[in-house]
Amino acid sequence: MAWNREKASPPSKQAVVNAPKLRRMMTEAETLLWGILRTEVHLPAGTHFRRQMPIKSYVVDFVSVKLRLIVEVDGPVHNDAKQIEYDARRDEYLRGEGFTVLRFTNDEVMLGRSAVLNSVTAALAAATPIRPLTRTPSPQGGRLELNP
Repeated sequence: MAWNREKASPPSKQAVVNAPKLRRMMTEAETLLWGILRTEVHLPAGTHFRRQMPIKSYVVDFVSVKLRLIVEVDGPVHNDAKQIEYDARRDEYLRGEGFTVLRFTNDEVMLGRSAVLNSVTAALAAATPIRPLTRTPSPQGGRLELNP
């Protein structure tokens, strides 16, 4: 079952502990992108980005839960062969949970701000917001259904 839906798996204890530390120690590129996401990206009403949020055993850099979009900023450590393999497994898991994952390097964020903004905007335009589960009356006494 996808994260943030019925019977979602809670984040791991380690991810919950790491998330606040990562929020306090954001890189220069992450700080710049956070500013872009908060001030320059136009989101539909009722949606927003969160930073350094735990999902299962991972902490994602930025996520719009409702739009199912994750934005990652990768520094030089992500060029290591083991890290590339880890990132691929992580992205596969997150995509399996219904997220779209965008990855940018530090240099792309620092030097190509408009290209990053355009990519995020395009991904948001293609995103379909999730609909929350609600109770709807029925002759059988009500059951959980998606809003139309």
